Amino acid sequence: MQNLINSRKNIFTVLGIALLLLAIPLTVWISKQQQETRSRATFDVAFSFNPPTATKAVDENFDVQIMLQAGTFDISAVDITLSFTPQYLELVSFTPTATYTVIRKDISNASGTLVLTVVNLTATPVTGDILLGTATFKTKSTGSAQVGITNSIVTASGATNALSVDVTQTGSYFIGTPSPTNTIPPTETITNTPTVTEIPPTITLTPTAITIPPTEIPSPTATGVPGITITETPTITSTIPTTITNTPTNTPSPTSLALIATPTPDPNSAQLTMNNLKLNGISNGKIPKKLQQSLTLDVLDNQSNAVGAPRTGTITFNSGTHTAFLNIGALNPGNYIFKIKLDKYLRKQFPGFIEITSSNQQVSLPEITLIAGDVNNDNQLNIADYHGLVSCFLEKANGASCVNKDNADLNEDGVTDEFDINILIRNLAIRQGE
Repeated sequence: MQNLINSRKNIFTVLGIALLLLAIPLTVWISKQQQETRSRATFDVAFSFNPPTATKAVDENFDVQIMLQAGTFDISAVDITLSFTPQYLELVSFTPTATYTVIRKDISNASGTLVLTVVNLTATPVTGDILLGTATFKTKSTGSAQVGITNSIVTASGATNALSVDVTQTGSYFIGTPSPTNTIPPTETITNTPTVTEIPPTITLTPTAITIPPTEIPSPTATGVPGITITETPTITSTIPTTITNTPTNTPSPTSLALIATPTPDPNSAQLTMNNLKLNGISNGKIPKKLQQSLTLDVLDNQSNAVGAPRTGTITFNSGTHTAFLNIGALNPGNYIFKIKLDKYLRKQFPGFIEITSSNQQVSLPEITLIAGDVNNDNQLNIADYHGLVSCFLEKANGASCVNKDNADLNEDGVTDEFDINILIRNLAIRQGE
């Protein structure tokens, strides 16, 4: 009886242990699902690395795939800074996927960064789990190396703003000492002595010549070829006139520009004159659609401290260039810094310090060129500006997704097209206004 009770206890114990073992992975799976659910609820998209972990030896190359979990979002552009531990890793190369067009790819092994900007220039949607590219690393020394995304902007077609991005997932790679190579002793080669087999002599037979009398072959009878009559091709006479006279179409050029009146100089204010402002993207000799634009001027002292509120004014297109005149208020004698900002252009500082010797001094500022592309006016050039531009591309200009129509027209020709995209792409390397 006691044996039966003990046997049942053992059975229950085994069953309990089995249930516990089953419960552990189930609990882990449920926890992971809950984390992923919370992540999706908090962020629109997420970055990850494949493989997420690995163990490598020193002086070994290995690949890491950069993945973006986008779900149903159609990703139009990605701008990231990939960071890695330069003490342990060297980024040998980065191979982008063919899905996107690379705008910028800057590798710095000194700082341990890769700055990558890619855009989708096709009409094909890019959704789901997206491979951005493959980074090839070389291990440098033993230790634990990390790979992660430190800065990111991700945009999607149809979305007004940039998506929220989960960059918490990182890649962890342990680098150890290479294992010694085991040398296998060579296998002894056994040579067998061949057996000599006696071969009987070969008997050569002499053939008997047979004479065959020649057979006479009758000559063929020639067959006459019927005659062919060739008809001469008639000559075609061209009736096309030799001289074509084009009547040119005269397009009248504007004889005058609608200019604003020059502000009256204030005797109690310093006055700034800007006689040669160049706007990047507007071709020489071309009259822009907007002849006047509002400007903002920051005034700073020689310690880069703001002197009063930003001044405002207007620049005017006149005879192939832009000019402006501003009363900026009375300033104490000293050296000042002036920075100008226009819609869709990065803020630009006039070179050097500008010396003011009297409160009502008239100053002519030097020539500068403003860089176009700041579609959202945050004084940066990145894929958020690209997204704003393509949202107004051609027929989209009248749609709800186009929120910066005037700013998207970078070359001021009245339409947002491939020329504006080319201007932005060329300027993306500048990144930040002054």
